Amino acid sequence: MHLELDHIIGSQDYQGYTDVKLQNGYTDPSMIREVLSYSILEQYMDCPKANFSNVYINGTLRGLYSNAENINKKFNGDHYYMSNESFFKCNQLEEQVLALHLIHI
Repeated sequence: MHLELDHIIGSQDYQGYTDVKLQNGYTDPSMIREVLSYSILEQYMDCPKANFSNVYINGTLRGLYSNAENINKKFNGDHYYMSNESFFKCNQLEEQVLALHLIHI
């Protein structure tokens, strides 16, 4: 789930972040792969920050999710010299395959 905090009111953020990307661990029964892999990877290269989040909706706990930083102009500005140059990112193939599988069910 990708939440844009500044979608309606342009200047909203949470601790400097305007996007929140939550994963429910549907394809990862251990629910640790994404956070663990970024934790290891950050020792060798620039990568998104990741952690775990308890998600509450209207005061009710909805579950534990992994949260990963979105790769966008803010990420590029934090890690590289410029944030306004072109950059490319690709969606994971397994998400597309899973979406197609769910459509055919």
